[in-house]
Amino acid sequence: MPPGAEKLGTILSARNLTAVESWKPEAGKAKAGDAFTRTIIFSAPDIPAMAFPPFPTPPIDGLGIYPKSPEVLDHNDRGQLRGERRDVIIYVCQRPGQFVIPATRLTWWDLDSKQLRAIDFPALTLDVAPNPAMETALTTPASAQRSLLKWLVPVLVTILLLAVILWRSKLRRILLRWLAPWRPVHLQPLNPGSSRNP
Repeated sequence: MPPGAEKLGTILSARNLTAVESWKPEAGKAKAGDAFTRTIIFSAPDIPAMAFPPFPTPPIDGLGIYPKSPEVLDHNDRGQLRGERRDVIIYVCQRPGQFVIPATRLTWWDLDSKQLRAIDFPALTLDVAPNPAMETALTTPASAQRSLLKWLVPVLVTILLLAVILWRSKLRRILLRWLAPWRPVHLQPLNPGSSRNP
C-alpha cells in the first residue's frame, strides 16, 4: 500500500493514467424527458483494462440513471500493453427541478513520480424545466378514458335492455309451455249440421 493511501482502499498503480469525460448533449439546462449520455474513458500503459474500477453511479431522486455494460479493451502494440475502460451512463430527467450529479475522485499511485495523484470529476447541476409535451402525453390517457366511458355507457344500456326484452319473451314462451296442459280444449263438433233446430 503506498504511503498516505491506507484509508483509500484499493489503489490503482499505473504510469501516465489518463481520463477523458464527455457529455452528449452538453449537460446544463434541460426539459423533463430529456436524456444525457456521459462517457468516461480511462487509459494507461502496462495495465490490463479489467484493473480500472467501475465509475460510481449513486441514485439521484428525479433522475433515471442507466449505466451500460462497460467496454474493457486491451491494446497490444509491438508487445506493449495498454488497457482502456469505457463507461457510458445515460441520465434521464424524470421531472422538473434542480438536480446535482455529485463530484467523483479517482485516486491512483503514480509509479514514475512515486506519489498519489487524483483525477477529479466536478459536480454538475441539471436545471430541468417542465415539458408541456410530456404533460399533454400524461393527461391524454385520462381524456381518452372519459371519451370511452361516454361512448360505452349508452352501448351497455342498450345491450341490457335488449337482454331484458329477450329474456321476457323467452320467459313467456316457457310459461306458455308450462300452462299448456291446463288450457281448455275446444273440440270441433262431429256433425255441424245436426245442431240446427227442427
